[in-house]
Amino acid sequence: MPALSSSKVPLPPPIVHLTVLNNTALQVEWSMQSDNLYPVDGYYLSYRQQNKLLKRRITLPANTTKFLFDLAPHSWYEVYLVAFNKKR
Repeated sequence: MPALSSSKVPLPPPIVHLTVLNNTALQVEWSMQSDNLYPVDGYYLSYRQQNKLLKRRITLPANTTKFLFDLAPHSWYEVYLVAFNKKR
């Protein structure tokens, strides 16, 4: 896991949009602020069914879309997205 630092940390993605694809799949899309001063090397994405334990954290490259499959049908989900960069 990259070292965490309070300096030179990228801003969080300002817009996260979830799209229901079917009963068991979601599309997660996000965009980065254009005024972000520090580069983003990737994202940590976690999710969980409401009131359940978090699923494993997924490390993603600096893309802006992730599909989540095999979800419980007709359930609410919480999605967490955090940007990271390597200490520079």
